[in-house]
Amino acid sequence: MSRKISNPFDRSDTYHCFGCSSRNPIGLKLKFREEGEWVIADWKPEKNYEGWINVVHGGVQATLLDEIGSWVVFVKLATAGVTSKLDIKFHKPVYVSDGLVSVKARIVEMKRHFAVIEAFLHNSEGMLCASALMHYFTYSRDKAHKHFLFPEQDTFQQEV
Repeated sequence: MSRKISNPFDRSDTYHCFGCSSRNPIGLKLKFREEGEWVIADWKPEKNYEGWINVVHGGVQATLLDEIGSWVVFVKLATAGVTSKLDIKFHKPVYVSDGLVSVKARIVEMKRHFAVIEAFLHNSEGMLCASALMHYFTYSRDKAHKHFLFPEQDTFQQEV
């Protein structure tokens, strides 16, 4: 069963996240959904995000993987966190001309305040193009609310 995830941060006029804000004119504008233990986003690359001719820049691929990881922390752990380690393996080029790509991530382990998250980037044919193992330092919910303006968990519920 798939459930859309609302982006409560996007309600603020001052929010311009490169990964998920709908207001950032050069951003990725990712939208997320939840399927069981996974958080998933689909994204259609454009020529602006090329590295080499017709190839999505590796830094943009890293951003896609990192962004999906942060949304796993938001949705699955109901708190904020920051990336402390990001190990990426690039398996195949991601071609702009191939269209829609999919990124998905889930928690594989919790070590005190660290969430270990695996993420995968697939091309439009379902072929694995990049994978990542990430460590996120997670904040207490109280600190996330006070210092990072983290919203109440129900604001991530399905969009109407």
